[in-house]
Amino acid sequence: MSLCVVARSLNRHRETLTALSFQLSLLAKTTGLIMFDHYIIETLHGAAGLVVRDRRGFMFFSATREFDVLDGKTFASPQHATAAAIRQSASTNQHRSQ
Repeated sequence: MSLCVVARSLNRHRETLTALSFQLSLLAKTTGLIMFDHYIIETLHGAAGLVVRDRRGFMFFSATREFDVLDGKTFASPQHATAAAIRQSASTNQHRSQ
């Protein structure tokens, strides 16, 4: 299977995968399972950045200039960072279309 086919499949199922990721993180918190210490944050337009767990939460490191406004910010969870990246992407795309 080519990388393009995998990427198209992931894009088609992005909402389901995001919901499953959120449910798994809730399960991990409630059952005491260990979560990962880093996550890649993506929007519909590609990689936004990376979050790395530290003592205060998950620190965001931007992958592109579009997300530099989030760089260095700490989020309570990877899901919160993803939501912020999606809002930033939508805001940036809205300004581009005007």
